[in-house]
Amino acid sequence: MDFGGKGLGHFSPAAHELASKTFKRTPNGLIFTEDLKRVFSILLICLELKEKPSIPQKNPLIPSFQKTYPFSFSLQDAISKMADLILQVNMNTTKVSVSYSIQPELACRMLRTFMDAKLLHVPADRTRAELKDGVSIQPTPKGVAVLQRYTRQTGLKDVPPILKSDLNSMELFTFERSSMTDAIIHSDYFVSLLFVKLMGPTKNIWSPDNGPDKVPTLAKLLECADDTFSFESINVAWSGYSQTEARPHQSGSHIDPDSIPNIQDQYRISPLSHRFFTNPDSTSHTQYYTSSSGVRLFNTKTFGNERVLYECTFSTKAIWQWLMDCTDIVYPKEAVTVASLFLKNGLIKPITLAPSDNHKHRFSIGPNCFFTLTQLGWESVQWKSENSIRAFLAGVDSRKLTSPQDYNETKPEVSRSSSDLASGHKPAYFTDLTHVLRDPGMRYLFRTHLEREFCVENLDVYIEIKKFLKRMTVLKNLLDTKSSKESDNNNVSKSKHFSDLVVNTINHALFRQSNECLETAYQIYSSFIAQGSPYQLNIDHTLRESITEVILYPQPCMFISCSEEATVTENFTKRVDGKAGMTIQSEINYPNRLVRDNEIQSIKHGDTRKDVLREHCGAGESANEIIGDNFSGILKTLKLIYPLFEKVANSMYRLMSVDSLPKFINSDLYQEAAVMLNFEGKIS
Repeated sequence: MDFGGKGLGHFSPAAHELASKTFKRTPNGLIFTEDLKRVFSILLICLELKEKPSIPQKNPLIPSFQKTYPFSFSLQDAISKMADLILQVNMNTTKVSVSYSIQPELACRMLRTFMDAKLLHVPADRTRAELKDGVSIQPTPKGVAVLQRYTRQTGLKDVPPILKSDLNSMELFTFERSSMTDAIIHSDYFVSLLFVKLMGPTKNIWSPDNGPDKVPTLAKLLECADDTFSFESINVAWSGYSQTEARPHQSGSHIDPDSIPNIQDQYRISPLSHRFFTNPDSTSHTQYYTSSSGVRLFNTKTFGNERVLYECTFSTKAIWQWLMDCTDIVYPKEAVTVASLFLKNGLIKPITLAPSDNHKHRFSIGPNCFFTLTQLGWESVQWKSENSIRAFLAGVDSRKLTSPQDYNETKPEVSRSSSDLASGHKPAYFTDLTHVLRDPGMRYLFRTHLEREFCVENLDVYIEIKKFLKRMTVLKNLLDTKSSKESDNNNVSKSKHFSDLVVNTINHALFRQSNECLETAYQIYSSFIAQGSPYQLNIDHTLRESITEVILYPQPCMFISCSEEATVTENFTKRVDGKAGMTIQSEINYPNRLVRDNEIQSIKHGDTRKDVLREHCGAGESANEIIGDNFSGILKTLKLIYPLFEKVANSMYRLMSVDSLPKFINSDLYQEAAVMLNFEGKIS
């Protein structure tokens, strides 16, 4: 137990909840992007990176002449730390603990993935693409941006020093992915918005004489607010007037602007700035340290024997590099797929004349695979006009998009019209929020509007709850399937081996799905519902207390799934205030274990769940009975939380429809987007 506060007295430990899971995998067997980013962020936090790292010396009497790099670490340090990653975040009423236990072999594979994802690089050798022992490893601006987003989401109070350094220079474009397959969700209009972001606000013609790219201020990246007093900053429930709780505006992590000397410096320079390593033809592992300038282009280039001149050219390798450096894509092949969408949507066209290496009917990535803009591409970027969408994309902090499948909506067919705006016609379709959320591109713009209005958490929690409800639907279908199979087994004579195999497969899917539902519920509570959470919602006090009662006082029997590679646990412990003001936090962390009541049974790697359960069972007690007892506790908790989360989602939907949607519809940003989508409607 961890004790806090002063005084004497007798207190009983608070109730706790423990969820555990393996890494989620795509149909191709790849780890989900969000899991990778979470492990990467926790690793950087646990490494406690310093601006002046210490170098271990074999002989302390002989001075070391090895050069050190700020916030660097060694490969062995990372592997050792990943064996026991633990992060604890304290809130007003809860304490969230996330832990991973990753074996060395998997740790090496994940570190290679981090390197391939451009999250890490070797500062002493900018062209090195592989890790090895004995070299200093440093997070890239992309890696720092991933860490920045994670610390904001979790509400980490102690901000890592690297976030206050000049390595923090990237406004990362973050894709939303399918909660089931991890695939990027997109529409034609969203691809156009991404293309405008890729091309930048102006032509980014590369030259060795160019100065460093301008990077955002730390104040903008860290979202530091001043100390100006307002009544909105009072965290008090006015129960005499309303049942809705007043709360402060949440900004995630707690940052004191006065502690960062250069927080408003508009002329700071990234340590990755280099006139040759930023060359589009360079083999540098990472080239972009800011996303706001766009991909680097060649001004004019001649092709073929007839020396045909193209005004604006770029290679597919440059597009791929920008996507890997400036977005949250972690798998290189995924960046190739996204780059091909620009060709598929008619925004770029290949140059087939020499020395271009483009192949007919095949999209390739390479430094000599040159492309140029199509007419539609030129109209989309509009470098010579003052387009509000283009200006917005030049400086936006891109965040989340959501799959229509996550809240059971279908994607509309999208077409474009360029005549409506010229004729002065302002379409006024999308009279309800459902239509706005239907297209990923429009949803992207609406979310940014909410960011400007400081209420983006309303949309975020709505989206997360819809994902939770969808997972619960899958869980219900699995339960129905299990009941159907058990009924068939009773009525039809089958081999016992086949029946056991089917039941075990269904049970495994049930436990995995139920744990994912439980984990999602915890994340929603700790991020949006709990008092003092990073993005605490303004919801009915009674509703908040009801959710807290279910989360902090769960059912005693919980099943914990086993992992052969890593285990993550999240604990939510209510703080009990005693007569002397003492605080007790009760935690349980048992990686790779099966817990039933207070009995602990260790599981070795390679053991199957069936073997462990057989050892754990007593006389006359079957494994299915143990599974049933524990599983019923999970289902009961999920059954209680389901309608409460539905109420929160409905409340947020009404709030956005009444307050946020009218403001968004009246904005110029919306009107331009409406014309591009070519939806027609009547003004009601």
